[in-house]
Order: sequence, then C-alpha cells, then structure tokens
Amino acid sequence: ITVAVKGAAELIGLDNGLPEDLTPMKSPVRKVWAGMALALIRATADQGEIVVTVSSPDLESTQAELHIYNK
Repeated sequence: ITVAVKGAAELIGLDNGLPEDLTPMKSPVRKVWAGMALALIRATADQGEIVVTVSSPDLESTQAELHIYNK
C-alpha cells in the first residue's frame, strides 16, 4: 500500500507487524501482512484539515478526512 498525508499533518511511520519486514518505518510504501498495516500520523498545526489517502495497485483508493480543532 501507499499512504499519503496532506494538510496539517505528516506521516511519521508505517508498519505491518511482520518482524522480517525490513522496510524503513518512515517509508510511505509497505506491503501489508495478514491484510493489515498501521499508519502513524502526527498533527503539524493546532488546527486544520488532514486528508489521509491509502492506495494500492490492486485495490480502490480510499480517503479519511480529519479535522483538528484548537480548544
């Protein structure tokens, strides 16, 4: 899969839980293991919009929109 983050955040890590996978954690591209992967995202602002897009050559892409609010 490929994970792209736009807006007030950054991708800080991507993992699949497979100990033998030596792909760097900061890479936005990683193979899934047992159908799963974990994306770690950090906000870069006190407020704003974040769009996370996950894509794969064999699957339909999907997006999640997140909103950061400063209280």
